[in-house]
Amino acid sequence: MFGNVKIKDAQREIFLKDGFRVRFVLPDGNLAREELGGLPRYRRLFTARDDMSVTEWKAVRFAEIYPGFDVRVYDGNGSAVLGQVKLSDLRGGYVKRK
Repeated sequence: MFGNVKIKDAQREIFLKDGFRVRFVLPDGNLAREELGGLPRYRRLFTARDDMSVTEWKAVRFAEIYPGFDVRVYDGNGSAVLGQVKLSDLRGGYVKRK
C-alpha cells in the first residue's frame, strides 16, 4: 500500500480533507522529516465526523493508512492538542482566510 507521496504532501492532504494540521512522528518520538517519501495518499471520501476525538481519529483514520507512524495534531495556533479534544472544537480554532 505504499505510494510515492512525501510526508509533507500527506500532511497537506490531511489538512485539506479533515481541516487541521498534523506532523508525522517516528517510533522514537521524533518528528519525521517532511521530505521522506514512499507513503500512500490520504484517500478518504468524507471528512472525519465532528464528534470524533483526536484519539479516535488517530486510530480510525490515520493509523490505518500510515502504520508505523504516530501523529501530532495541532490547533489553529500551532499548539499540539490532547487526544480527548473533539474535531469540531479543533476545527473551530482555525481561522478561515479568503
